[in-house]
Amino acid sequence: MNERPLIVRMRRTRKPRPAASSSASQTPSPVGFPSVDATSATATGTPGTSGIAVVWEQDVLPAAMNAADCLRLGKDDVRIWSLVLLARRVPHRLERGAGPPRLIVPLRHTQRAVREIASYEHENRQEGRPLPEPVFRENSSQTLLVLVCLALFYAISSTHWQLFGFWPADPVDWIGRGSANAYAILIRGEWWRCLTALTLHADIAHLAANLVVGAFVFVPLMRELGSGTGWALTLCAGAAGNFINSQAFGARHDSLGASTAVFGAIGILGAVRGLREHGLSLRRAAVPIAGAAGLLAFLGAGESLHGGRVDVGAHFFGFFAGVGLGACIGLYYTRCGRPPVFAERLFAAGALAAPVVAWCLALSY
Repeated sequence: MNERPLIVRMRRTRKPRPAASSSASQTPSPVGFPSVDATSATATGTPGTSGIAVVWEQDVLPAAMNAADCLRLGKDDVRIWSLVLLARRVPHRLERGAGPPRLIVPLRHTQRAVREIASYEHENRQEGRPLPEPVFRENSSQTLLVLVCLALFYAISSTHWQLFGFWPADPVDWIGRGSANAYAILIRGEWWRCLTALTLHADIAHLAANLVVGAFVFVPLMRELGSGTGWALTLCAGAAGNFINSQAFGARHDSLGASTAVFGAIGILGAVRGLREHGLSLRRAAVPIAGAAGLLAFLGAGESLHGGRVDVGAHFFGFFAGVGLGACIGLYYTRCGRPPVFAERLFAAGALAAPVVAWCLALSY
């Protein structure tokens, strides 16, 4: 009788894993990550070696900002970039805390994450990212002080005023020396008249109109840009408006008044706010500029030396010079932020010195 061999089957049993110690903490699974231990998510020891850490993840924000040509981030930019990575299925984790935010990505996905963010930024660069919310500066009293000085200068220029009772000995023809006379500007080269004309007014009604409208325009402009930058741009817009107006209307044209600078400030304010609220989208940024143009059409009244006619040309050219300057400073803000303090002080010194130097040249010519 044949006997079969006895076959015994042995079943291998696994040793039970030790329970996790209370000191080991589990981190919640980030977007696209497997659930991992808190220590192995950032660094882990090499088998058989102590003290050697292997980093598994990295903050990609510095590299992404460099690739996207972004000098600073708004409060929502990091969240938007996180959504971009989520849409492109790039595993990541957004960390917010007391310090700056961090966008953590595994090392093998860092290059792809940077490419996705840079691609998103370059594709949306035409629409542009709005400027950060402005930090308004409480300088209203300084702005109103400038308007008071303008009123005092009208009192001086409209009467025979003498410094210390003897200078000047003869009455000064302030309007004759300082108005925006196109012949003197274009033929005789008296360029300073483009600035001195901004400080002259035909009568008290002309002065009052410019002071009232100017107060409503200059105060928000100086609060948004700062006194130095704001007044420097306003003087540049007013002087450019007077010069272009002289070129446009010929050598017989003559005008004066601060209204050219007032409408230049309206153009600057409309352009800056358009870029701040709507970024580089020209179609949407044109809405505030169109509103400022409507204000130009509504308030476009001033004085001219020819029978009191309205000098619409000076207002028109001053306004569009302001739009151009406002667009330039708005684009600068989108790239570089606000100018440093020393630049603001330099602009303030230039804005203060420009009319003084212009009148010194006008009185000595």
